[in-house]
Amino acid sequence: MGPVTCRSCGRSYDGTLFREGRVVLCECGEWVERARPEDVRRALGDVADLARRADRITSLVLYSDLPEIDIDIEIEKLREFCRERFPDRTALFEMVYVARWRRMREQGWARSRGDERTCGDDAATA
Repeated sequence: MGPVTCRSCGRSYDGTLFREGRVVLCECGEWVERARPEDVRRALGDVADLARRADRITSLVLYSDLPEIDIDIEIEKLREFCRERFPDRTALFEMVYVARWRRMREQGWARSRGDERTCGDDAATA
């Protein structure tokens, strides 16, 4: 059994401590347990779903004739998906995906739509 890491502080524990469903109280005060196989499968499915949705938005940015506002709505839907499924990774989503779509638009990768807004901007700032 491999090591098990505390989600709160990152401390690692020997996987043999978690036999038969045992949990360990970490020094930081959080309870640490080995992930169940069904939780791992669900998480992998969520990651695959995120990747599929992000690829779709990339295609919209690069190849579609959709107005910018419609693409921004799709980005907001994916942002909400991330908040629900990966609440501790929303900053990473912004740094990786939203920044990539913004660069694509700024560097002229997207078809010209006559709209100078950058991706992910709130409608209020338009």
